[in-house]
Amino acid sequence: MTTGIVESLNAVLKNARDLPVLQLVEELRNLLQKWFVTCQQQAMSMSTELTMWADGELHSRYNMSATYLVEPINSKECNVNYASISAQVNLDTRSCTCRQFDLDHIPCAHAIAACRFYNISCYTLCSKYFTTKALLSSYSECIYPTGNEIDWVVPNHIRDKVVLPPKTRSPTGRPRKVRISSGGQGKHTSRCSRCGQYGHNQKTCKRPIP
Repeated sequence: MTTGIVESLNAVLKNARDLPVLQLVEELRNLLQKWFVTCQQQAMSMSTELTMWADGELHSRYNMSATYLVEPINSKECNVNYASISAQVNLDTRSCTCRQFDLDHIPCAHAIAACRFYNISCYTLCSKYFTTKALLSSYSECIYPTGNEIDWVVPNHIRDKVVLPPKTRSPTGRPRKVRISSGGQGKHTSRCSRCGQYGHNQKTCKRPIP
């Protein structure tokens, strides 16, 4: 998951990475400012208790559990049967033997069937991080522009500090702009914009012009 987030951010900043450090940081700040505003507006437009994704997922599982049969064990535990497959649900510990409830922290179809049997709202068993309130609080802070450099108030001990470049040795050749594909990913094949064939580009195309 972390690798995917980093790769997505690198793709957005692909062109900005060629800028000087100060411009790169400003581009990143501006990007985060836009993202925060967009996420704030999306969260404020939600009228449901859970976020749109979580609410849709819960409704989908609710429809799936319509034909499940519940066999109570006690006031919090039960056995849920469907198509000769059973799962044991514990509403007190918010767990199910199918493990979906444990991993997603959203009631699975078995847990929703148990909630319906015990007359318990399945919304109360969802993690608080899937609520619209939690989403709003995540983006409640604002990212402000840095303003004009002449208006900055920089302390003297920061202004007098000399920052030297790191003692590193740059590798030979041009720096890579395209990441190395990880295991399991197919190799991208270029397509010629001149003849439409794969395996070469327009500059190296040797096919006659139709």
